[in-house]
Amino acid sequence: MGIGHHLALLLGGSLWGLGALLIRCLGSRGWAVLDIAPIRGTVSFVLLAGLVLATRPGMLAIRPQDRRYLVLAGILGPGLTGPLFMLCIMGAPLGIAVLLNYGAPVYAAILSWPLLGERPDRRKVFALTLLMLGLLLVTGLLEGAAGEAVRPRTGALLAGFCSGLTFALYLVTTRRVATSCDPAAMQVWKFGAGLPVLWGMRVLWGGPPSLPPLDLPAVGLLLLLALGPHIAGHLLVNYGLARVQAAPGSILLTTEPLMAMALGWAVLGERATIPQLAGMGLILAAIGAASSSRPRPGPVSTPCMLSPRGSCQVPRSDCR
Repeated sequence: MGIGHHLALLLGGSLWGLGALLIRCLGSRGWAVLDIAPIRGTVSFVLLAGLVLATRPGMLAIRPQDRRYLVLAGILGPGLTGPLFMLCIMGAPLGIAVLLNYGAPVYAAILSWPLLGERPDRRKVFALTLLMLGLLLVTGLLEGAAGEAVRPRTGALLAGFCSGLTFALYLVTTRRVATSCDPAAMQVWKFGAGLPVLWGMRVLWGGPPSLPPLDLPAVGLLLLLALGPHIAGHLLVNYGLARVQAAPGSILLTTEPLMAMALGWAVLGERATIPQLAGMGLILAAIGAASSSRPRPGPVSTPCMLSPRGSCQVPRSDCR
């Protein structure tokens, strides 16, 4: 069972990495990045909510104590993390932006101790050390690849730090309820909670939204982006975090930048340097170290399974 949950996180991160390529493809068809995020979120919410309502409507009757965490996770993850990362990219070199965003495993290791009772051990610290060294190499910062004399703006650095922090908090809050909620129902709530934030930030940064060019290839790319990286990726992460602690889980999700870089080399003709390849090796070693940790159930009460009518199927002391 543990292997399956670790594999789910690896696949979820890989699907998120595929999303970067699909976003690049939509961008080449005239779509602005600020438009892609809220439209992708809206399409994903409509598709997943429609599927759940048509097949298992009772699963959306989440317990109130879990609902609070899911709304918070939706605001932090689908709502804030992506726009903050994009804001960082606008004002800082890409390597610094990626490094700040994927500081999330470090933040998750720190936050999961007081919030979830998941104490850091030597294996976690070793994996986090390998991960950060690998990211430094992959982003080119140890090479001084920012010989580009591009000076990051203070606001961009703050946005990058906050994107990593909100992503870590998203994983911690998701982990908090992952064992007591259906993965699909969880994600419907999180997508729904994140949408107002996404559209609000779109209007704040870009003014009134405009409809991007819609042709058959663009619609196909958008549906693929919603069904694959956004819906399937998040469902796999929800499933995996039910048995994998937040800090190791966030390390496993660093398959996202690895997949994005690999697709850039294979599909877009981008080249890798020897230090970048060495950095990928260190990240894979960190993933291996995180995968060897013993899976444990999340820190939640006995799962409360709800019937299609919303009634409680376990002792009422477990349901509210």
